Amino acid sequence: LPRRQNPHMHLYEAMLALHEVADHPEAAARAEKLRAQLESRFLDPQTRIIGEFFDDDWRPQAESDVVEPGHHAEWSWLLHQHARIAERAPEPLAAHFLAFAAGGADPETGFVFDGVSHSNAPRLRSRRIWPQTELAKAWLVAHKRGHAGAIEAADRILGAVSRRYLSVPVPGGWIDKFDGAGNPVGNTMPASTLYHLFGAAAETHRILSAADPG
Repeated sequence: LPRRQNPHMHLYEAMLALHEVADHPEAAARAEKLRAQLESRFLDPQTRIIGEFFDDDWRPQAESDVVEPGHHAEWSWLLHQHARIAERAPEPLAAHFLAFAAGGADPETGFVFDGVSHSNAPRLRSRRIWPQTELAKAWLVAHKRGHAGAIEAADRILGAVSRRYLSVPVPGGWIDKFDGAGNPVGNTMPASTLYHLFGAAAETHRILSAADPG
């Protein structure tokens, strides 16, 4: 404990990939179950905001008063991916999550905060790089699904990430986190962040490739 939504989100992502790439006979059904769990377990029924931490009976814990815009962007991208793979219409919930994620941004920098309240008030004013890459991915796939202004929003966040997070002396490196005042925090580059950076680069290539039919 606590139970968390995040591992289930990544399992959902894995099942979608397994279905699309390997056509695993059970992957599509498992992805549908995890999609249903989003509705039944993770969402606040009033706000439709994704909680983070739960007790053993899936009741929200106090920590769920702080929610993560980055995870809303990830879920938005995944819901669009699921709709694309299953050849379904775009899900309204994906647009709702993207709007919430984008609303959790610092008005001065455009970067989303690490944590906000259910009403999108800042709670953790630090800004890691990975939520920014996930927001870019969500805007990119929203563009592919016909969202007006999405490609411009993706271009803004990707350009800002390049200028602020990737302009470092270490070739191929990045600044992983800034504090609320805009100062770099720590001197390490967590390996887990590379997954988010690669994912944003791959999605940019996929979405902007003229040869991609999806």
